[in-house]
Amino acid sequence: MTDMARQLLQELMGEFQDSGSKYTDSNICKDHLVDFCPHQLFVNTKADLGMCNLLHDDRLREAYQKSPDRGRLGYEEAFYDRIQRLTIDLQRKVRRAMDR
Repeated sequence: MTDMARQLLQELMGEFQDSGSKYTDSNICKDHLVDFCPHQLFVNTKADLGMCNLLHDDRLREAYQKSPDRGRLGYEEAFYDRIQRLTIDLQRKVRRAMDR
């Protein structure tokens, strides 16, 4: 519950408070740094992934996008793999539903 409150506060007050985090920290959502977090897709549907427990900070995202580390840390490849697995899983679910 505290994590949800912290994330909500971060979303509401994000531009006014400094998180003191770096984009390489383990509590930062790497998918959000690259493009978007898959947990934000399909909200309130059968394919809902639930809430992301990691921090989504737009300032860290901008810092990562402008940094020389962009593309070197492997975040893009991990994001692409995660999106591919999600797509395959959803296609399988749709196929099963259509077969029924």
